Amino acid sequence: MIWQSITLMTAIDALIVAAVAYVVYLVGKHYRALSEIGGLMGVWVALSGLIVIALLYLLDLATMYVLPPVVGHEQAMAAMTALHLEWSWLLVLPGVGLLVVGLAMLIRSVLPRLAQTIDELREARDEISANAQRFRELAEVASDWIWEADADDRLIYLTPGIRTALGVPTEQLLGKYRRDIIAEFGYESAAWPSHFEDIRARRAFRDHVFTRKMPDGSLTHIAIRGTPVYDDKGVFQGYRGVSSNITELVNARAELAKRQQLATIGQVTGTVSHELRNPLGTIHASSVALRQLLKGVRPEARSALQRIERNVQRCTRIIDELLSFAQQRQLELEEMDVAVWLDAVLDEIEVPREVSVERDFSPNVSARLASERLRQAIVNVVNNAVQSFDEGAAGTVQVSLRTAESRAVIAVHDDGPGMDSHTVARIFEPLFSTRTFGVGLGMPLVKRIMEQHGGNVEVTSEPGVGSTVSLWLPTSPAAITCSDRARTSDLTSAAEHSRH
Repeated sequence: MIWQSITLMTAIDALIVAAVAYVVYLVGKHYRALSEIGGLMGVWVALSGLIVIALLYLLDLATMYVLPPVVGHEQAMAAMTALHLEWSWLLVLPGVGLLVVGLAMLIRSVLPRLAQTIDELREARDEISANAQRFRELAEVASDWIWEADADDRLIYLTPGIRTALGVPTEQLLGKYRRDIIAEFGYESAAWPSHFEDIRARRAFRDHVFTRKMPDGSLTHIAIRGTPVYDDKGVFQGYRGVSSNITELVNARAELAKRQQLATIGQVTGTVSHELRNPLGTIHASSVALRQLLKGVRPEARSALQRIERNVQRCTRIIDELLSFAQQRQLELEEMDVAVWLDAVLDEIEVPREVSVERDFSPNVSARLASERLRQAIVNVVNNAVQSFDEGAAGTVQVSLRTAESRAVIAVHDDGPGMDSHTVARIFEPLFSTRTFGVGLGMPLVKRIMEQHGGNVEVTSEPGVGSTVSLWLPTSPAAITCSDRARTSDLTSAAEHSRH
């Protein structure tokens, strides 16, 4: 009777606990706090079921090992048989029921939270995917590009912007050491040593600027910024950074400096020109009068007067260059046959008897040009070629006219001493000159005139071989014949043709 009472009370207690817990759970579905209580009660009910089931096995063990010494083996086996036949269902069924109900309550409590967590994870995944897509789209269209280098300074990540800025595919750079890339593609910067010193010291760097000469001869200026990256343990992983194409900014600053310089020149040009033209005119008139008075006298006197007149002409040309360079005027273009026009201009240029001027013009080349303005550019270039020879020395100046890719190319080549690369690089700088006379405005003026015509000028030179100045301007559509279209060589090819 004692075992029966214990078993019955345990089963009844377990059923009461299960009923109360399930009621709490049903109410808890509508209230978050009670829902948490329902989940806890589900755990308790399930444990109660396990306890009830375990109690049956404890009674079996007690009947099997505790009763035989007390009441004898046969009576113990009889009690065990009676327990299984009469009371086991009171323990097994409620125990299993409690276990099932408890697990159901626990699952019902956990499932909403699990579903909410899954939804939150799915939303986070979608947000990360959208952000990644947004980053990729911005990186593809941005003029800047993002880069990443590992601890050995090898590029491991690049966005596509670098191809637009430098004309180099990302696949051609990834996996390479940055030092090798600099050597391979010719990125120039005087600050590379200090930059790599920052890298070795693991320092962040900002606005390190380097330059690359592009295949078309133009210069691209790049600013690079980077910061070191470390993992959670403080181990150096490499660098991440951003690079920007600042060519427009550099060119704008250079243009501003140029305009300021031109403004300064313009301020003094008017006064200087006025003050010099009058005395030069007097000197020239006086030398002409003296030459007339000294006819038939000593040749030395006539030679001295000729030198005076030549230097007066030089000074006059300098004044003309100053005025032309300082003036900003709109060109009036008109359609002309370039070969006919160029032939007439060369006829007007006086050259020493020792220097021969050879002409080689393609016919039927038409272009819109400002005759007098472009004439000044041709005269400057031809005079420079003639003046490259020592006084009294023989030389040859070759002037050619060709068409190349919808351009009329006038190439002036001399077989004089030539120029080194440093001089060629500075030849278009205002006030730069290698001569003892002149102010260094001739070639800058030529460049400006060609740009006003929608063209440009290029200079190639080699010491001991000579120099070639190629002036090009757009041709008129009617001037491009079938033979001209077949001749699609570049400006360098046209210049080489003029040499030979």
